[in-house]
Amino acid sequence: MFSLRLTLILTLIGFATSVAHGAAPAPFTVCTITANSSNEKNVFRKSLPKGQFEFVELTEAKGESVSWFDNACAQMKQQHRQCDILLVSGHFAGTAFFGHDENGETSDKSWSVDEIESHSCSNDCEEIIRAPKEIFLFGCNTLAGKQKDRRTPQQYQEILVREGIPREQATQMAQFRYGPLGESASDRMERIFWGVPHIYGFDSVAPSGKHIQAALARYLKGVGNYGDHLNQVSRLTTNRKLELSLGLYNFDQTQGVSVSQPGYQVHEGTCGLKKKKGQNLEVLKDLEKLLREPNRVLFVDQVRGFFDEHTLREMSNEELASTRQYQG
Repeated sequence: MFSLRLTLILTLIGFATSVAHGAAPAPFTVCTITANSSNEKNVFRKSLPKGQFEFVELTEAKGESVSWFDNACAQMKQQHRQCDILLVSGHFAGTAFFGHDENGETSDKSWSVDEIESHSCSNDCEEIIRAPKEIFLFGCNTLAGKQKDRRTPQQYQEILVREGIPREQATQMAQFRYGPLGESASDRMERIFWGVPHIYGFDSVAPSGKHIQAALARYLKGVGNYGDHLNQVSRLTTNRKLELSLGLYNFDQTQGVSVSQPGYQVHEGTCGLKKKKGQNLEVLKDLEKLLREPNRVLFVDQVRGFFDEHTLREMSNEELASTRQYQG
């Protein structure tokens, strides 16, 4: 009994001492995905205090998978860590973040939107996809809607071709960027990162890393204690300070959808298709149901994606019968 009382007294003394001395809270984790420019990451690393913030470059994660992102998901889960901030830097062409190496070749650090979406659907990488309080998407059109900007669809298509994207794919990307069918980039980011309080990006041409770093440094300095900012940012509707700092650069901001919003129903429909991949007849039945919904134009990407992967010659008679509504 005496031993138990002594242990309890020592525990209480230790707790009181830690409170009195202000025991340091666990540091925040800044996760970075550097597909191209490292300027943005370097600004954050230089501006945020080392003792309060730790940086993890996710593209350097090692593991059994050939995908660095799969390895990063596993690594964060094994270490019981989660991202408080996610910084993504790279060119963005609607389907992936990518960059170039020193020889001008496409880097192997690309990040496919389909891959992110698959993990979002399976809820097996919440530490990276859903845990952040803020996600910064440094790339052109990362939060683009369907509205026109200063480029024509043809000009945007030529930009994509110069970035190494095949012309046929670039044409499709331009059509879905400016055309009425399918989801906008902003809609898709809101779905994939559902529940995230703040998602920042650009609705048209974004500045390069070296051109945005001064504005970012001013923003971080103006915020002051960024730890306090993170603890309070979930209560804010918009990040006004960041908007003022980056307002000249086609900056935009949004938030991940909640389970009560229409965008989440689109997410569930998309995820249902992904989970049945390989079960062509079941996928076709689900596509038929989704195309009867009032928001059916949002599922055009899924229909196109299915028929890009499956030719009519590969299908059984029963599957062919189910495709008649899509032919014409």
